[in-house]
Amino acid sequence: MFQLTQTDDQLRLLCTKQKDAARFSPIDLRMVPSGAGCVMQLATDTPRPAGLSDTQQKALYALRSSFTDDGATTTEWQAVMPDVPERTFYRAKKVLIDNL
Repeated sequence: MFQLTQTDDQLRLLCTKQKDAARFSPIDLRMVPSGAGCVMQLATDTPRPAGLSDTQQKALYALRSSFTDDGATTTEWQAVMPDVPERTFYRAKKVLIDNL
């Protein structure tokens, strides 16, 4: 049995159950435009799109609009984004800290 979940600008394919074989490690995929549609490629084989993802932009906006120059703790920052899953928030936070 497979599970496909969206994590920011990627998709993650998980093997949750498999008969007569070992489960495989998660596979990160990215949708890439192709003609009038799109295809799935390994995330490691495709460059990240330029700029920030929607979640990264949302996290940056939440930080700027909700807090003063003193900043916020990670818990405070995440609390103003209740609709963003925890893992997605932490990925967005890492990208923002590493690249800005």
